[in-house]
Amino acid sequence: LDRVRSSLGDPAWRVPMADTPYLDPFPAVLQAPDDQPFTDVIQIRPDAGEVRPGDVLPERVIALPYERTVYLTLGTVFNAAAEFAAPLDALRDLPVNVVLTCGYGTEPEAFEPLPPNMAVEQYVPQTLLLPRCSAVVCHAGAGTIIGALAHGVPLVCLPRAADQFGNALQISRIGAGITLLPEQVSAETIRDATRSVLDDDSYAAAAASVKTEPRAKLAGNNDGAGTLEVYERFDRAWRRVGLALD
Repeated sequence: LDRVRSSLGDPAWRVPMADTPYLDPFPAVLQAPDDQPFTDVIQIRPDAGEVRPGDVLPERVIALPYERTVYLTLGTVFNAAAEFAAPLDALRDLPVNVVLTCGYGTEPEAFEPLPPNMAVEQYVPQTLLLPRCSAVVCHAGAGTIIGALAHGVPLVCLPRAADQFGNALQISRIGAGITLLPEQVSAETIRDATRSVLDDDSYAAAAASVKTEPRAKLAGNNDGAGTLEVYERFDRAWRRVGLALD
């Protein structure tokens, strides 16, 4: 870094990272205690998913036989068919519907044959699916967590990388789900955790409490006044270093 800095020179301006406005979509209850390095935090409403024109649930999802449904997703990185082996083995014999989304890089045919309680799609709109769900088994990505909690659905978290470990830790801390670290993951542990979040009402109650938390605002768009406030706070930060947004 010193060699690069000496060849390029110092930047024309510097802003201490912790002093810049920080847009935070996670509600307060999901924040790690004493772990916020930023001094100017702007709480915003996260996007819990949208229904686009023409979005519908596939007929084979609607036709699944059981009353309760589990949504299974591992995000957009660790989503090769082999990555789903343990979760699928865990869930296939439970008396629940299982809707698996594998992303556009994996063909649903890679999971065949499937039992009649399972459906595999490359993509399903979360906003349409989650109201039908009783649990989510996932990688603990921010979008999936926010979507599940927006509908009061408890989670089984299987974090793999990046922020997923921290997200999963907070889900377990508030009682809205169960976390299994990579070395803890097996068909048996996933099955037991899924049964727990389905049958122990305390997990759904904790998830629902996040949904109703006043500061969380887990659905809807920010209004014009909120957008103006964000602009003004960023503008003040930039003006402190001799720049402006206009």
